[in-house]
Amino acid sequence: MFTATPHPQLSLCAILSETSPIVRLAVPVIVGLISGTLMGVVDTLMIAPLGTDALAATGLATSALIIVHSGLFGLLSVVAVAVAQAHGAKDRQALGAHLTNGLVLAALAALTVAGAMVSAFPGFSLLTSSPAVLDALFPYWCAMAAMTVPYALFGVFRGLYNAVDRPWITVWIGLSGVAVNIPLNALLIYTADLGLLGAGLASLAAKSMALLIAAWHWRRAPGMAVHRQPAGCRWAPVL
Repeated sequence: MFTATPHPQLSLCAILSETSPIVRLAVPVIVGLISGTLMGVVDTLMIAPLGTDALAATGLATSALIIVHSGLFGLLSVVAVAVAQAHGAKDRQALGAHLTNGLVLAALAALTVAGAMVSAFPGFSLLTSSPAVLDALFPYWCAMAAMTVPYALFGVFRGLYNAVDRPWITVWIGLSGVAVNIPLNALLIYTADLGLLGAGLASLAAKSMALLIAAWHWRRAPGMAVHRQPAGCRWAPVL
């Protein structure tokens, strides 16, 4: 029996029609993920004048943070999926519940991870035998552990904005945090003479500022009013 095959031009049109919205969402998501690592790059560049020990400490912390942040991102991606499903189904109550659940999950996961990071600090002795590097690393690492809390909570808001097709908002908020981190680094590292601790505190403050802006925008922006349905914490729908 003869079977008709799809016309190549029609197939290409169908592919292009699906590709365009995917690219529109993928580009800001990729830029947002890059902005998440820019803070570590900024810290490395601005810490370099402090010497090789400080630079080595920052390199170790940044490398480990990539693993930590990737794990948190993977864990919290389930929240973004649940929010997207609720948005697609136009179930505003479910969307609000998923967002509330996600914020609670992010806070609990980040606090657990922060405690584990501080507890695991002695493991860095397996990567370097320099006491000077370890001494310089400890305060910075503790500040980075504390930063996992605003990082995770901001990630939930980023998932929400991606799900409701407003991904660039959290991209610009995240980049504003990187921009604020630069003068904060200069102030705390050099003017206040806090060294690596100053860099860690600057990153913590910048990430916390980004979280507060995202939360403020979600609470106040007229365009987000439809996504602010009050909902309690219900674990069953998300998990």
